[in-house]
Amino acid sequence: MTHDYEALAEGGHVGGLGMQRRSQGRDHVQQLDSFYDQGLISEVLYLVSIGKEASVYCCAAGRFLAADMSRRLHGWQGGAALQQSGSPAVQQEAEEAGSGSPAVAPGRPAGEPAGLVAAKVFRARQYRFKNDAVYQEERTRGMKGQAKRALAKKTRFGREVQTGAWVHHEYEVLKELHDAGCDVPRPLAAAGDAILLEFVGDEEGPAPQLQRVALNREDAEEQFERTMRNVEIALSLNRIHGDLSAHNILWWGGRVVLIDFPQAVDARFNSQAQQLLERDIANVVRYFSQFGVRAEAWRLSRDLWRRYMRAEL
Repeated sequence: MTHDYEALAEGGHVGGLGMQRRSQGRDHVQQLDSFYDQGLISEVLYLVSIGKEASVYCCAAGRFLAADMSRRLHGWQGGAALQQSGSPAVQQEAEEAGSGSPAVAPGRPAGEPAGLVAAKVFRARQYRFKNDAVYQEERTRGMKGQAKRALAKKTRFGREVQTGAWVHHEYEVLKELHDAGCDVPRPLAAAGDAILLEFVGDEEGPAPQLQRVALNREDAEEQFERTMRNVEIALSLNRIHGDLSAHNILWWGGRVVLIDFPQAVDARFNSQAQQLLERDIANVVRYFSQFGVRAEAWRLSRDLWRRYMRAEL
């Protein structure tokens, strides 16, 4: 099977709904062949973003995935666990769900076809994450032999092992969090250096990063509470994002969606887990404080960590 990668790389799109002129996509689109061959995607529509660690593409869902997404369209349960947070917005959502109004997936407004997915392609040999030793600390648990030695020596094979580990790790973390009711994109598949996710946005484009959104006071207070509840649920599962900020929180459908979890750490085994939690919460407080939210990051992180250590989450 061949695909028109050159058109996308040179500023066009493969079949489509839109375009974004980025030449850096050339090396990555071919890594999606496995998704094509499995019928999970049918077209790469446009390049959403390019980061130091990965590129994200908006794709049209393939025949098998589109059917599954249609069945799930009005049954998305993301955020279900947040019904205990006490926020008026969350309580209203719970009441609507109970009255028969369908819950809507974060990437799809009600009534629209479930046809878009996001493909996140990690950089392989060039893959880098700043100070990645902090996040890798518990990753070698259970790893043996050549793979562990190569990773320690940072050989070419070691970098390939590292990339594969990060891809698999993000997929598993997202699945765990989504199943627990967190506001994260539903992971759909993983293959090689890429993962396929629920697309957060619509045919007009992707959801904006929270840093690009100006909230009113009421929305800011509600979404701050919701974000902190997401952090708490993740910690109850021993997960800490590790790089959380308004850069990797999206705004869609009037609420937050947390993304980018390849560096997420296991609080049980990472010696810097508490410091990473403190930094995540400080970043969240910093963003929401500009819209009138009053909170002390050090107190929130201290209390949350204390409850975690006492198994009270």
